[in-house]
Formats: sequence, C-alpha cells, structure tokens
Amino acid sequence: MGNYFRLEIIKFFVIGILIFSFQIPLSFAQTKCIAKMLSPDKKYRVEFFFQDSALCYFLKDNKTDTLVIKTSKIGFVVDSLYSCVTLSDTLEQISKHKYSSIIENPIGEKRFQEDEYSSVSFSFKNYGLSFQVVTRLYNRAFAVRYILKSKNKHTITSENTAINLSGLNLVSYCEYRVEDGYRANKGDIFNNLTPLFITDCNRNFSATINEAANYANASKMRVYMKKNVYTFNQDYYKDTLISTPWRYIVFGNNPIEMLENKYVIYSLNNCDSINKYDFSWVEPGTVYRYMPNSYQKETIRATIDFCKENSIKYLLFDAGWYGDENSQKSNPIIKPNNFDISKTVEYAREKNVRIMLYVNQLAWNTYGRKRILDTMKSWGIAGVKLGFMTSRSQFGLRGVYAIVREAAKREIVLNIHDIFRPTGTEFFYRNLLTSEGIRGNEYTDNDAYHTMLLPFTRFMTGAADYTICFPGYPENMNGKVSKMVNSKCHQMALSVIYFSALQHIFWYGLPQLYTKKEEIEFFNNLPTVWDDFKIIDGYPGHYFTIVRKSENKWYLASACLLARELNIDFSFLDKKKSYKITIYEDGENKTVKKTCLNGIKNTSIMNFPLKNNGGIAAIIEME
Repeated sequence: MGNYFRLEIIKFFVIGILIFSFQIPLSFAQTKCIAKMLSPDKKYRVEFFFQDSALCYFLKDNKTDTLVIKTSKIGFVVDSLYSCVTLSDTLEQISKHKYSSIIENPIGEKRFQEDEYSSVSFSFKNYGLSFQVVTRLYNRAFAVRYILKSKNKHTITSENTAINLSGLNLVSYCEYRVEDGYRANKGDIFNNLTPLFITDCNRNFSATINEAANYANASKMRVYMKKNVYTFNQDYYKDTLISTPWRYIVFGNNPIEMLENKYVIYSLNNCDSINKYDFSWVEPGTVYRYMPNSYQKETIRATIDFCKENSIKYLLFDAGWYGDENSQKSNPIIKPNNFDISKTVEYAREKNVRIMLYVNQLAWNTYGRKRILDTMKSWGIAGVKLGFMTSRSQFGLRGVYAIVREAAKREIVLNIHDIFRPTGTEFFYRNLLTSEGIRGNEYTDNDAYHTMLLPFTRFMTGAADYTICFPGYPENMNGKVSKMVNSKCHQMALSVIYFSALQHIFWYGLPQLYTKKEEIEFFNNLPTVWDDFKIIDGYPGHYFTIVRKSENKWYLASACLLARELNIDFSFLDKKKSYKITIYEDGENKTVKKTCLNGIKNTSIMNFPLKNNGGIAAIIEME
C-alpha cells in the first residue's frame, strides 16, 4: 500500500511567476479563459486556459481575430516523473502588470530602446514544490520562462512548451552545426541551433524563435519542429532553484518588420542588477589581427603603426603567440620568448592602440582563469580572445561566464570564438563585446546568399564577429582572400550591416598590401557601436540596406546577391540641415570608386546600380 501511495503522488510539474491580489478558484471549465493580455499597441492579444489538464495559450491579431499562434502548451517535466498533476488543481495565483520604460545600451546598435510589455504570471504549488510561469507580450513578440523553487534539489528533464504555427506555408532556415551556414528547409526539424528564422512562402509572416538571458542556467537551447509545431530542449543541473532562460518568438508581417523588433532580447535581459558592474571603462572599436609569421620587433612596430594610421583600436595576437595552442606545455602566463610583450604593450599605448591576446580553452583549463587574467592585467593587456570554448552544455557555459565575470573585474574586454553565441547577455556583461558562433569570413568562399541571410539569422541573437576580409595589392599576394566572390564594397558594407562592438577588419591581410589609402579610408574611425539605425529594405539571402547613426553622421550600407538598382530616400535626415555624402562603390577591375556630393537634403532621392555580389557604402555628414 505504501509503494502504491508513493507511486500515486509522483507527478509532472509545470512552472511560472507574478502575484494576484485574490485567490483563484481551483476548478475551471476546459478552454475557459483564465487570463489575457494585450500588446502595448493593442494589436495583439494572448489568452490562457486549461485544456486536457495542461496550461495552454494562443496569440491572436486583436483587430482581425485571426490566430498568429494556435493553441500551444506551456509546461515542463521534473525529475523524469510520469504521472500528471491536474494543473488547475495546483494553480494558486495569477498576477498581471504592464511595464514601460527606456533601456540605454551604450555598447549596442541602438543607444535608447523602448522597453514596453504586458505580463501575466501563474503561481503553482504541489507537494512542497513551488513554481511559476512568467509570460510577456510585446508589440511583436511573446516570451515565457519558468522559475522553480524547492527545499530539495530537482531538475527539469523535459519540456512541453510549444509554439504552434500550423496552417502556414513555412520555410525554416536551419543550422545544425555552428559554421555550417544556414539553409532553407521546408520539412520537419530535429535538434536545430537557435536562433531559428522562419518565414511564410507567401511572404506575409516572418519570425525568429530564440532564447534569451541564458547565463549558464541551462545548456544551449535546441529547437524541434514537426508539422509546424515548434518545441524546445535544454539540459539543467539538479538544484533547489531553477530559473530557465526565456524562450521567445519575435514576428512581423515581413522579415523587415520582424528585424525592427529584435531588441526584445535586451529587454528580456534587463533586471535590477544590471548596474552590478561599472563598465564605463569599456572601449569598443575595430581590430586588426597580427598576421606576419615573424615576431621581430620592427615588424610588430610597423603593424602597430598601421593600426595607428588607420585608427584601429586593437591589435590582436592570435593563436600561436604562446606556442602550440593544442599542447599543455604551451603556457600563456609566462612571457613569450619570441617577442617582448612589455615593450610591445608600451609602444602600442604610445600610439593609442590596445593589445589583445588569444587564449585557447586548453590553457584556461590547465592554468585557471584567475591566474591567466591576473597575468594579462599585469602585462597591460586590454582584451582577450577565447578560443575553442565548450559552450553548448550547461557546464561549458558556466565556465565561459565565469571567465566573463573575472575579466570584468579586471577591466578586460572579451571576444569569445567558435561555437559560443550570446543570448542578449552582452547587455549585462558589457565587456563581452562580441563573439563568433557564425560561419565567418575565415571561410573566404562565403557567397552573397550567405552574407545576406545573416542579418535575419545569427544577428538576431546579438553581436557577431564575422572577421571581415578586404583584398589589397598586389592581388597575387592576397592568399586566401583571393578566393572571395564578394566585391570590395560588399565587404565594406558588411562592416556597417553587421553589428559587432569589436569589428575585425582586414582579416588575413598584411599591412603592406593596403597601399591605396582611398580604398580603405572608409574603415578609418568606423564606429562599432551606434546611436540609432533604420533598415531601408532587405530580403533574406538576396539583399540588405541599412543606415546607422553615430553622433552627427549617418553611415549607409547596402549589399546584394544579384545586380539591382538601389533607391535611397533620405527622409531620415534632419529637415533643416544640408549634408555632404561620400560614396564608395564598386569600380572597374575590382577597384573602389569614390564620389563626393554636396547639397543632400531630407527630400533627396538617389539611385545606385549594384553589381552581382556587390555593395555600396557611404558616409553622410552635415555640410
């Protein structure tokens, strides 16, 4: 009898948040609405109800009453237990609130962002286990997270959360492994990386499914899809408190409308402890990678001079500076014997250039994060690039964020390479200026289809280091860069289209190749953080056009797969001012053509012909 009783009380659990001022009755009719919320602009609404003993929701267009997200479950399983608690019998409280504020992000691509949403939270309790479901509705996004509290340790073993988009003719842009690149898929999805971009073949719906605020409180999220119903999977450690990352969908009537609302990821990372660290010391900027095989003093100083002449903020000494990165004998906490690191840092400081050093995961594991970072700080190193970091598991992510926190204490900026992707966490840890998690330009055969997909895919989850290449002269000395199919101005445009607070330029390039200064002057003083932006137009895999603002200047960038006519309406400019525009476009024989025009007004319209795999970049400033 005792065993039977114990089996009877074994249950499922589902989670939530927020506090109502009254007690909810313990029984509900199936599908009866128990709570609803409207988006701040009142264009969308979400309703919650119980169906088959499970908490469910749907999202509708509030004007037409048409479903955007059909009936979908919310919930998870604890400790792999198989019996199911009737959630309506365990619901204790419902709480609602509305929130409206302004987020400031000085290390982002939009300095000030509206933070406005409605929220409904559900509190459940069963057999001493308390859990909450927290939901938010933005103007074009819906998010949910779970919070589990108990005196005993538990773990979330599976999840019932779903986003039901059945009935749409969807294409999912999938990437199963980092650096594979995205490819369109009309079938079911298994174990896909986030963010996942989806769009309707009729072009009247686009969305991204992603996670936010994963500070190593779970493994990296994976998405599954069967018959247009999207579900999630993450692994968790057993603990007395589990607060999951947010899982969310941001959507629009077209890909551009979706992109314009992607900044909910920073709202989902906004919290009371956001000012825990002082990040006023953080300096974004462009980065040049030291490429010569020689570590001779004259070569290093010539490279620092090149950075100074081209206003490049950081010089990176990449893999190899402390020996074979794959050998435990290679030690990054002793000064290298092939060059004088102290004199290099001193000379660079005189030229207003900061030094960054690469450290592989093997070295972090061997010598320890505190010892390595203390050493970097004592040497005057401004930034560190982390290489080949394990960051798909929760264990791996905990190791990465431990380094991020320790680096912040020592005022060291970071660039995390290989499979790591942020989830808006760089908004909290502002020394985490960029990360890879992308098929970058180290693959010089990347085509324009790939580069024109990335704004709708990888860049939906934060800054990315694409390691931009740019050919120099003579052409036969460009090495890997000579394989590039995209034009110089396409590459130039990517430095504005792609956001990275640390923006690598001239990847694989040697200083002596850049003799035609008029071709690279666009990169001089190129901002890497921005005050505002406006997306002019774009279509995934085909073309993208954006203008970004930094102080009193606007930077225009457009790139494409196939030749097209670019039409620019300058209505984003101040009506009372007159502007000068400096245009860089593809010339004959793989050159860059520069044109300067005055008298640009708010009412001006200009047309530019773009070539196959081509692009254009321009600087607009007041006369």
